[in-house]
Amino acid sequence: MRPNSTRHEHEATDCPHWCRRDHHSAAGVDDLLHQSDAWFALVVHGDPRFGVDEDPRPDRVVLRLVQRDHSASVWLEAASEEGRSLHLLVSAESARRLVAAMGAALAVL
Repeated sequence: MRPNSTRHEHEATDCPHWCRRDHHSAAGVDDLLHQSDAWFALVVHGDPRFGVDEDPRPDRVVLRLVQRDHSASVWLEAASEEGRSLHLLVSAESARRLVAAMGAALAVL
């Protein structure tokens, strides 16, 4: 919650420095979510287990940090910009471990 915002039913803490949402007291429970700016990545995904490059498809993925108000847990959300063909929601610490493991896996290429 930005320091100049007000909330009647829920007293919110100040927003994390990375929060870019404008919080409004009348917005309800959905407004209790802090969100960062978005990062975008173009990816190609498919399922190569059942055939050679089985149906590869491009997708624009949106990544954001999210955190519920009054929670210490920060999450990383990665989701298709349109539709739900790709969606991942993991804790920030899990995202760091995933990045390290992906780097190690790709290092063998």
